[in-house]
Amino acid sequence: AVVIGGPQITAAGLTFNPWAFEGEVVEIVDRDKQVEKGRILEALQQSKGNQTQAARNLGMPRSSLLYRMKKHGIKVT
Repeated sequence: AVVIGGPQITAAGLTFNPWAFEGEVVEIVDRDKQVEKGRILEALQQSKGNQTQAARNLGMPRSSLLYRMKKHGIKVT
């Protein structure tokens, strides 16, 4: 609910601290990275290490999969 003291909302009447959410943003980013890495590992497992098939299953070009694998330190042996 928004409560104001008059008929207009002014900048002085708004308080916003962008740093109040700093920890939450980092937590969300970390969770997104973990989810992405997990999806890649699952796709590679399902495709028995076939990167082309894993990329297809993830709906991305193989080059994007290779970039993301490198970003997450994933190596197929």
